[in-house]
Amino acid sequence: MKKFLVLSVCAAFFCVLQGAPVKENGIKWLPDVKSAQKILGKEKKSILLFFTAPGWCGPCRALEKGPIASPEFAAIVKKNAAVKMDYSNRNAVSENARAALQKYKIEGFPSLLVLDANGREKGRIVGNLPAGSFFAELKKLIEK
Repeated sequence: MKKFLVLSVCAAFFCVLQGAPVKENGIKWLPDVKSAQKILGKEKKSILLFFTAPGWCGPCRALEKGPIASPEFAAIVKKNAAVKMDYSNRNAVSENARAALQKYKIEGFPSLLVLDANGREKGRIVGNLPAGSFFAELKKLIEK
């Protein structure tokens, strides 16, 4: 029985590391930009690419507990697609996440990039902004 439990936990952890979609606060976070592009298809919607590290980054935790956890953010995500890259455990970051960090030249956490459906950057929000400023900037970038 103990072996089964250990194997089950390991299998679940492996799925998380491999980038299976994760649902938090009503938001279905996708593992990578390619997954988001497949879901969007040819729709002219945006991809919200969120780089975070709440395990060691205070501003990341504040943003995730504030604007990111709000119903307003969940409503925005429902009309678009969201990808979350968590760098809390530097030893368990996937190659996919490492490549995205370099590709999009992320210099600080948290960073929320707004991409078009082709993966081109429309703009970014860096740091923990107050909710009003965060949503005003996010909506402006999505409409861009």
